[in-house]
Amino acid sequence: MSLREIISGDRIFPINPAPESSVKIGRNASLSILQAHIKEQPTFLDYISGGAEIQLSVAIDFTASNGNPHDPRSLHYINGFRQNDYQRAISSVGKILESYDSDKLFPVYGFGGKFNGNLSHAHPLNNNYRNPEVTGVDDMDSTIRAIIKASLLPLSIVIVGVGNADFTNMKILDADNEPLVQKLSPYSEPVKMKRDIVQFVAMRDFELRSSHYLLPKAVLEEIPDQFMSYMELHGKTPRPPIRRTTAELEKNKNLRTVNRGDAEDLEFDEPPPEYSA
Repeated sequence: MSLREIISGDRIFPINPAPESSVKIGRNASLSILQAHIKEQPTFLDYISGGAEIQLSVAIDFTASNGNPHDPRSLHYINGFRQNDYQRAISSVGKILESYDSDKLFPVYGFGGKFNGNLSHAHPLNNNYRNPEVTGVDDMDSTIRAIIKASLLPLSIVIVGVGNADFTNMKILDADNEPLVQKLSPYSEPVKMKRDIVQFVAMRDFELRSSHYLLPKAVLEEIPDQFMSYMELHGKTPRPPIRRTTAELEKNKNLRTVNRGDAEDLEFDEPPPEYSA
């Protein structure tokens, strides 16, 4: 039978076994289709065209293993002529993701270092402690527990391994082959992550000239599937595409001029409403 026949009015099909089959079937045996419909699966681009945005937050490792930032051998060394590995990773990934974020404002945090004399695992690098967006964790169990809890949220975690350290634990967190499982409390049953939200890439695997293209591809290639898994988990369908005229596309509608006394400043319009079905 064909799909067209299944969804048509005639939904009773006689069953005719193959000549070589030994299965005994009644002379008038038939298959009746009681209900049939076609469900169109939305794509990642359907959500993007409906106004969904991707927000980027950056966390930078400041532990002592990176070396003294004043030493040219340090992974944090900045000389003004060549980007270090951290800068290259952030730049190559951020340039792609910024196109999906209307305000283009990216929180940047440091962890594992002393900031203003105090050790911190979640220090905003602009020194603005209001509304911190990430929470630092100091051991593997806490990280797994946080990822399992976050697997219900509209969140993707991208880990870029910089340097020649042992990244075994980062590959475990990636959970491509085996989902993370852990007890969220001593008295609870083991809980498995609802979906894969972590992608790990080692920077040292992309040292060729083509890494400018291959690194962001490897880092970001799982985000569409992770986005879709969240929408499917929560039963959210795409909104209708946003229609724009040519004049609207030529003008940046996210910015407006605001008079502040004798000066004029640009500020962003209100962000779009939260995504809902």
